[in-house]
Amino acid sequence: MGQCDWISYLCFFFLMIRRPPRSTLFPYTTLFRSEERFIGAMLQGSDADRPVRIKAEKMRRYIGGSGFCHIIGQLGPVPAESLSSRPTDKPDQQQLKDYYLGDRQGSWGIECVFEDYLRGSRGWEHRSIDKEIVPQYRLDPVCGSDVTVTVDIDLQEQIGAIIAGKNCLKTPYYGGVVVIDVPTGEVRAMVSVPGFDLNSYYQYENFKSINVDNDPQRRKINRGLSVNYCPGSTIKPMVLLGALEMALVNSNTSFYCPGRDSSRPPPQCWSVYGHGDLTAQRAIRESCNSYFIQLAEKMGSRRFVDWLKRIGMGRSVLAWPEWVEAGRVFKGFRETTGHIAPSRDRGLPSKTAQIGRASCRER
Repeated sequence: MGQCDWISYLCFFFLMIRRPPRSTLFPYTTLFRSEERFIGAMLQGSDADRPVRIKAEKMRRYIGGSGFCHIIGQLGPVPAESLSSRPTDKPDQQQLKDYYLGDRQGSWGIECVFEDYLRGSRGWEHRSIDKEIVPQYRLDPVCGSDVTVTVDIDLQEQIGAIIAGKNCLKTPYYGGVVVIDVPTGEVRAMVSVPGFDLNSYYQYENFKSINVDNDPQRRKINRGLSVNYCPGSTIKPMVLLGALEMALVNSNTSFYCPGRDSSRPPPQCWSVYGHGDLTAQRAIRESCNSYFIQLAEKMGSRRFVDWLKRIGMGRSVLAWPEWVEAGRVFKGFRETTGHIAPSRDRGLPSKTAQIGRASCRER
């Protein structure tokens, strides 16, 4: 190797050492700006004579911070078995809608359930290049469709803020709240706290902590759909409606509440002193356990369970269009439909035999 070759090699090696990696960020001076978009820029400092290449990229911005993370969902990598080879000839529209290496698809939430509806298809143009460029085959890209949900954004954010600590006690809680418009059945709010910000979900530390198997906060769980809860005292009006529907009682029918006594087996009333004889109106006002337990026993196990199923217990909360696959719905929201388990001692649903565990009374 000659002397000139050695000098060229050393200069090239020196330049390779000085060249910064692509991920390095440098301060720059804006040259032109139009409608909040960069047109050109120059590096600041010793390399100020070198222009900066500006690459335009798309960026998703999710509204509502962490308030909608369980509803909207996120995009994730496409499984290898779902990937197709890129077309090389004249593809049709369906081939252009296939997934290729580097594509992403909905992982959960609306992004997952309506993936086929939200996803459009690529365009394609085949050109003949000789002395001039002549388009020979072209398919225009097709945009995906919009999905409109019934959730009220303001209501969703207000409820989320209350659970997260903006309440009279200044105390944050873990929990879920679902608000349903009774006449239409539309879901107006579905809040699950704690959540996470979809905009920073794929930042390394956030992604790692959210998706760990033993996340103590269980942030990825939608507490409004994916967790079963004992209905507590909210079931008491439903029990009364069932008994009235079956004409087993009327508004003046009374039952006796002896109160809580440790010598007797559960279930018992929450009140130590009891409520004595009381009718339906006072039983609702006092949230008396004994009244509604006796009412359920009067209905009998079979009729009681049938009534619970009739009013919707054990069924899905959300309704979807017929063309949406059930498997995709479960993957998107992990909704658990709950169950009605019979009690061993009374033959009544165990969750209902303890209908007074949670009570809310005016004082």
